[in-house]
Amino acid sequence: MSMFEVAGLSIAVDNAVEELKQIADFTTLSNDDSGVGHGIYKYIL
Repeated sequence: MSMFEVAGLSIAVDNAVEELKQIADFTTLSNDDSGVGHGIYKYIL
């Protein structure tokens, strides 16, 4: 959570703990559904 507070852009996967999703800038798919890749493609590239 401390990394999300200092990051310029924070993206949580859908199956992250609720507290993390609440402070994230965006929430993407779960990591079981390639959420990390989806988040990079949608929000960074």
